[in-house]
Formats: sequence, C-alpha cells, structure tokens
Amino acid sequence: MNKYRLLAIVLVVIGFFSGAVRGALAVTCNNGVGDYCMGTRTIQWWDGCRGVDPDGDGEDNWCEQKYTSAKTMTCDAACEYSVPDYGVCTDSTPSNGCTDTVWQYKEGTCCFNQGGGGGGCETTPPTNLAINRDYSAAKVQATWTPGTGGTKQALGASSDYMAVRFNCTGAYAPLCIIREVNLPNSQTAYKALKSLFTEAGTVYFWKIINAAGECSGSTLKPWLSSCSLTPGSSTLDIGGTVKLTMNIVDSPFIKKVTFSSNNAAVTVDPAVDDGTVANGETFKTTATGVSGGTATITARAILFDELIGGKYGQWEDCRDSATVTVNGIAD
Repeated sequence: MNKYRLLAIVLVVIGFFSGAVRGALAVTCNNGVGDYCMGTRTIQWWDGCRGVDPDGDGEDNWCEQKYTSAKTMTCDAACEYSVPDYGVCTDSTPSNGCTDTVWQYKEGTCCFNQGGGGGGCETTPPTNLAINRDYSAAKVQATWTPGTGGTKQALGASSDYMAVRFNCTGAYAPLCIIREVNLPNSQTAYKALKSLFTEAGTVYFWKIINAAGECSGSTLKPWLSSCSLTPGSSTLDIGGTVKLTMNIVDSPFIKKVTFSSNNAAVTVDPAVDDGTVANGETFKTTATGVSGGTATITARAILFDELIGGKYGQWEDCRDSATVTVNGIAD
C-alpha cells in the first residue's frame, strides 16, 4: 500500500567547530553571551526529496527529504546567510517520483557558541542535559553537568527552536518561557513550573550556555512537554479491536513512537509509528483481543537531535500506558 510522508523540517543544522574566535573579528553577535562571528558556517544542505522503500519490495512507500554532504556557507556583514528553512515532500504515488517544494528561506547565522578550545578560549559546553517532567506534581527539573572555564551560565526554553537557537535574545526573548542569563557557573539543576508549558504534547527546546566574556559553549536538547495514551482503559471481546492514540504534536524531532503489550492476550499493530502519515492518522496503534486476559499497552515517544548537531542521538523522552481487558468471549 502506497503511503506518503509530509514533513516540515527546520534545516538550520548547527556546524561544529573546534575553536573559538575572539576580538580580532570585526562582527560581534550581540546576543548577550559574547559570541563572535566565525565568517562561515557548515550546514547539512537539503537537496530535495527521495522515495523510501522500507520493506525492500522495490516500490517506494513514501517520500522524505534528502541531504547532500556538508556545505560551507559564507556569512555577510551581519553574520548571516540565506538557507532553506524547510521544504515539503509530497506524493501519494512516490513510485512515480517525489515532488519537492521549498517553502521559504530564512537567515542562518555564523555566530559561534559551541565553545571550547583554541583562540584563547577555554570554555567547554555543558553536557548531560536532561529534563524530568515528573520531578513533582507542580514542577519539572532540568539537570546538567556544567562546562569548564565559564564565569556564568544562561538557560533558555521555548517551543520555538529559533528562539532558543539565538539564546532567547532580542526579538526572540518574548518567545522563551524560561530565560535566565546569570546563573552561577557551578549550578547543575533548575526547577520550573509545569504550568509554564502551556502547549500539551509539544516539543520544547532547552539550552544551557557556559560563558566567560567573549567565549561560550552550549548544549541544546528537544523535550516533550507531555504525552498521553488514550483511551486509558478498554474492554474487548476476543477478536475485538480498539484504536489507541499517543497524544503528541508531530514534530521533525520525534523519531518514532513504539507500542508494546505485556500480555499475549492483546496484540498491537503497528508496533512502531515513525511519523508516516497513513490515512491521515499519526502515532496510533490498533489493539486486538486474542484471548481472555488483561494487558498493559505502553507507548514510548523517541526523540532525536540529528537535525541540530546530534549531541544526544535518540532517546526515550516520554511514555504512557493504557489497559486493555479481553473478556474471553468471541466477538
């Protein structure tokens, strides 16, 4: 069965550099943490769409964006370059070829804030950033390992990737629900009210910066504000089915959602939903009663950060469960 994939991906992928540049550069990126313009930025360049054949039957099942090798962009006097912001790959019959359209361009930046080594800079990025949404009934907690060589830290969080990318400064500041610019350089945790995260099931972005004068290093990580599997409980006859939905908002940073049953009395299909749009339904599975008994169905949302540098890879970010009871009577 042919399927299509409709995915809007932010393509401002951070280039990695080994050293920082200090006062000799003419352009200062006035973003509050002393970043300087590198003059160039290495990005992963989008090059249209390609068909995907996951089952190896020789027929493409959907279209996805493809990328060329790394491309070096040269920045202008404002330390910016023009880059495709996102594109769309659509075709209900991808075996006939995938159609691609670039929607718009945005400005990328050569502002350097990866930190660490070289050029007189000794700041290193914080590591091990993690956010615990279940810290308490009212609060979430972010934890991290501080970088070295810094004199202060800054912390930002927003559902807008670009706001966090540009350190919640200037016009982006109002888009950040957390904006701390002068945390102690030894601080390792930060608590925030859950009520700040008003967009349920939505990917937010957290960023912690280690800064010292003109030098800085940072780490950024996507995080889901919540997830829920519904309906929370169901009763079926043998052969009966119920559709279960993982209630999260689709995002390019969601790698997949997995579904599993702890009892053979209930099966789930599909066991993995990687965001492919099939019949307009995303992040759903169908539970089927096979024999009498009760099963717990667990859904796990897997996030990844390849599009923004890939420091953390992919990880289970949120899970929820539902109960399905089969009463032993054939449907």
